Amino acid sequence: MRDMEGEGESLRVKFWRVEGIHCSFCESTIKDALSSIKGVKDFSVSLAHEELMVKYDPRVVNEDVIKGVLSGLGYRLLDPSKTLDLNAVVAGEKRRLVASILLSLPIGVLMVFMRLYGEPNLYMALAAGLLASVNFFLLGGKYLVMAYNALRRRILNQHVLMAATALSGLTGGLMGLLLDPRTFPPVEFFGVASFVTTYHILGGFAGAYVRKRSSEAVKRLLEIQPRVARVRRGSEWAVVPVDQVGVGDLVLVKPGERVPLDGVVVEGYSTVDESIVTGESMPVDKAPGSEVLSGSLNLTGYLVVRVTRRVEESFVARIARHMREVRALKPGVIQLLDRVLGFYVPWVFVSSVIALLAWLSSTLVTGYPGVKESFYAFTAVLVMGYPCALGMSVPLAMVKGGYLAAERGILFRGSEAFHVLSSDPQKVVVAFDKTGTLTRGRVKVARVASRGFLSEDELLRLASCLEVYSNHPIAKAIVDEATSKLGSVDCGSIRGFTEVPGGGVSGLINSNHVAVGKLGFLESRGFIVDESVRVMAEGLMERGFTVVGVGVGGAVEGLIALSDELKDDASEAVGELKRMGFKVAMLTGDSPKVAERVARELGIDFYMANLKPSDKTEWIREMRRKGFKVVMVGDGVNDAPALTIADVGIALSTGSDISVESADVVIMGDKVSRVVDAIRIARYMYKVTKENLALAFIYNGMGVPLAAIGLLKPYWAMVAMIASVTSILANTFARKPRYTG
Repeated sequence: MRDMEGEGESLRVKFWRVEGIHCSFCESTIKDALSSIKGVKDFSVSLAHEELMVKYDPRVVNEDVIKGVLSGLGYRLLDPSKTLDLNAVVAGEKRRLVASILLSLPIGVLMVFMRLYGEPNLYMALAAGLLASVNFFLLGGKYLVMAYNALRRRILNQHVLMAATALSGLTGGLMGLLLDPRTFPPVEFFGVASFVTTYHILGGFAGAYVRKRSSEAVKRLLEIQPRVARVRRGSEWAVVPVDQVGVGDLVLVKPGERVPLDGVVVEGYSTVDESIVTGESMPVDKAPGSEVLSGSLNLTGYLVVRVTRRVEESFVARIARHMREVRALKPGVIQLLDRVLGFYVPWVFVSSVIALLAWLSSTLVTGYPGVKESFYAFTAVLVMGYPCALGMSVPLAMVKGGYLAAERGILFRGSEAFHVLSSDPQKVVVAFDKTGTLTRGRVKVARVASRGFLSEDELLRLASCLEVYSNHPIAKAIVDEATSKLGSVDCGSIRGFTEVPGGGVSGLINSNHVAVGKLGFLESRGFIVDESVRVMAEGLMERGFTVVGVGVGGAVEGLIALSDELKDDASEAVGELKRMGFKVAMLTGDSPKVAERVARELGIDFYMANLKPSDKTEWIREMRRKGFKVVMVGDGVNDAPALTIADVGIALSTGSDISVESADVVIMGDKVSRVVDAIRIARYMYKVTKENLALAFIYNGMGVPLAAIGLLKPYWAMVAMIASVTSILANTFARKPRYTG
């Protein structure tokens, strides 16, 4: 178990993995038990990961007492650092479920037989009773123990209700065998006991299965990191396990191999495919000084990498840790469900007792013996009120939604993220940071403009012939544009190259004086700036472009306009958000002209420019005061304050900044279109959650009163119970997810 000091002077925090937790009722049981322990100050329970956090005062209570209380309820507290073989857990629950089904099926056949041909003979009834007893006491025995321990602590939960229902069924069947099988059909009552047990076991299997599915994304992620590395040991390369590689060690990565650990290239040149870890679809060139991430695939040349992070802190390990941190989320509808569950089981028990007493009292009024009806009503209410469907409805949908998101590199970490992203879009503003979020944060040539004496291609060729010698981002953008547009560039003879930082570059190309840079720099070099060129430059700058001039001979012959390159999917993402009904804003520290151009090109509703991080947080506060919910999307660096204060913070993480503690949702890679995917998955999951709740309340909420007044016999109550659980499982897992398009 993990141990760390608490916030107070003597408080201690413990984390355990809880074995035996199945649904929201289990959470409620654990919370009720912990609330009764003196010295426990705070706690939280994660159904999705079977994890418990307890903050307590060791001067008042020790961890053995806490473990003893929960063990008495049938829950085992285990060290969370030890790996749990979920495959073995699911296999064990599956075997238990199959055995339970095989015991219940013959009883079901006998029930159909009875409906068609009348009451089966005594031996058939005895066989049904034996099968039901084995099913309940043997396969469902652990739930009987958990129910007993809960009652000892005056806790009413789903295990208590299941045990009461099954025991009522067994009692009714026994009364039929001993008294009158026509009054108390034993097969029907034994069927109630057996099928309730089977569906309770089904709930345990479904919970284990979903937890296994939700952990598979983490498992697949960890599998992409090599288990061994080729490390320099003296003058040789030795193959050693990655956990034996330290910071500063040199690692050799051959073509076709995955990078074992995060590091910096110190030797070699190659192209690396980082799509599986960052989501970047295009391979990335790597040279000495380039950062490489564990799990990425080396494609062409060899690389010698100096390790910068040990395996437990590598990119893959940190992402896996974030994925494990996804909790059993509790947006508004689930908080409501938790409150309802606190009254649900007592309400069912009270309803069953009231039904029993009411039917018995009718004997005094009417003189008609109401023993049969009273027991029927009592049992039917317990069957109809069985809460498996209600308790499973929300957690299964929530975990399924988190699994679907994790598969696509979207990690939901905040408790309100699902709820806010599913809110009325007319009341939600999606605010984007610009640089690094909507744009790539790198310069690109947007336009080449000539004053008419030289062609645009010739201006671009001449500019690139000089800029190829510069390391400035604008120079790289011009060279890239020339290479892309012109192919090979013939520069001829170049002499006298000079570069003035903050000004530009100049030189002789085939004895012709050429310079590229700011207009003031060109004038200082003796180039004439024509009035038409000035007007053209002012127009481009008004539209938010960075402008450099190209001087040839003795005059500025044209201009090159540059801008921060928009991401390929930015326009699509903004357009889709607007079609979904969201208001879209942009918050940037860039100039108003640049912000206006980007907003215009992307179709953003409104924008704010020249903002400091504190200005962004104040804008978000103002929008919230106006009644809007704000979803802030940023790159997780200087946007951290805004991500924290927003209703939902979404961080695009590209590897160097994956520990975005301020974000509620982390998107692996820099694809802004995944924001739309996150919203669609959240809305789909929330829709399934509400559907499951509606189904559960229709069956349970309406069925209990009908059973109490005698309109629903135990047989049909059992059929309805089976239908409710089946419909919720099918609604959550059987249908194909529809959250795209």
